[in-house]
Amino acid sequence: MRAKAEADRKALTIGDLAVSSTIPEPRIRDIFEGRAQQITLRELVALSMALDIPVTELISPLR
Repeated sequence: MRAKAEADRKALTIGDLAVSSTIPEPRIRDIFEGRAQQITLRELVALSMALDIPVTELISPLR
């Protein structure tokens, strides 16, 4: 997932993202590992803000 790649690039841990996005660590881990079902718009927006990237970039395919 693009969020994981972006977090790795910016050296952000799941804990860092959990704090800045207010999404629980287990949920972020599930999203990163592809186990999450029905990712909400709120979660997408929170992750994009925590990663400082637009939502559109977050949901676009990796290049």
